[in-house]
Amino acid sequence: MRRYVLSVVLVLLGVVAGMRQTDAAEADKNFYVGYKKGFFLKSGDDRYSLNFNGRLQVLYVFDHQENIDNLDAFDGTTNTFQIRRFYLNFSGTFFDPKLKYMLNIIPSASGRTVGDAYLNYAYSPGFEIRGGSFKLPLNRQEYTSSGKQQFADRSLANERFNLGRSIGMSAFGTLSDKLVEYYLFTANGRETNANPNTINELLGGFRLALNPLGDYGYTESDLDFSSQPQLTFGVGGAAYKEDATRTTDQDLVMVGSVDAGFKYLGFSAQAEFFGRDANPNASTAIGDPDNIQSGYGGYAQVGYFIVPRHFELAARACSVIYTLDADDYEFTGGLNYFFSGHNLKLQFDYSMLMLGQLDNTNGSYQKEQRVRLQSTLNF
Repeated sequence: MRRYVLSVVLVLLGVVAGMRQTDAAEADKNFYVGYKKGFFLKSGDDRYSLNFNGRLQVLYVFDHQENIDNLDAFDGTTNTFQIRRFYLNFSGTFFDPKLKYMLNIIPSASGRTVGDAYLNYAYSPGFEIRGGSFKLPLNRQEYTSSGKQQFADRSLANERFNLGRSIGMSAFGTLSDKLVEYYLFTANGRETNANPNTINELLGGFRLALNPLGDYGYTESDLDFSSQPQLTFGVGGAAYKEDATRTTDQDLVMVGSVDAGFKYLGFSAQAEFFGRDANPNASTAIGDPDNIQSGYGGYAQVGYFIVPRHFELAARACSVIYTLDADDYEFTGGLNYFFSGHNLKLQFDYSMLMLGQLDNTNGSYQKEQRVRLQSTLNF
């Protein structure tokens, strides 16, 4: 992977160097270096460019758990610092301003993994096509960047129902000055990322969003302190076969989502509802994130800037209802301070979690009280 990344960088730098060597006077006019949402190198005609940026999230978590059967082996408390996310992104254009590439590297102690890695051709705002590894755009919160969330992380319902990242293709675009957004996609399956398709059947899905008051975007909190109301509605759906190596062999899983968002004068509200039907319906190991069974759930969250663009109060309620296991609930309150928008912020939240599926042997919920403090730097 390191060789691949270096190859991409060296090729682009070689192109730029070639431009300068061909005609020094012309190169001085047509070669640019700077910073705009990341560092960039680009030619004057925008045919060749290299953008470099990244994200670092440092997280502190205190989590106290009750109603755990084996307390002798685990005292029910987590008290730790961690690097929640560290991303390095390389993106730009090659040969044609409409031909774009993206490579997202995730360094870790065990090595490097690839997040997004795709080519994108933008024929027009109304039609783009993408191929490679990318997030499947089923629902709003999952498609919103981890660096632009209202809380330290996404909701419990999103984590139970989203499709994650996979290798595939997508056609998408915006119509009528971004009044309408559409996404059509097919991929190897749910959350396959860079793994091959072991079942030889593809996932298919769509997302449709309506922005009746203008472009809404994919960012949480009303950082712009919108002087005009902003409103969005969305719906998505997908069907796929679940890989038997990850859970029980399910011939057909259908999942859908409906979402809405509103922003005005520092106030924001967002909600999503999910539903899933699995055939055959089965439960895997208790607490397994691949526990793909029939059920429904959703979340609603609100926020308000008591100091415009800087200090925000937020709250979220969430539930997940399973047909086989007991249910999950999340109640979270948060305080956010934005030093420079989402690019530099500090987030604190407290959650009460009741996770029935993790402790249904004695008919009670596993109760968790969780405190998180997270700093985010997008550079």
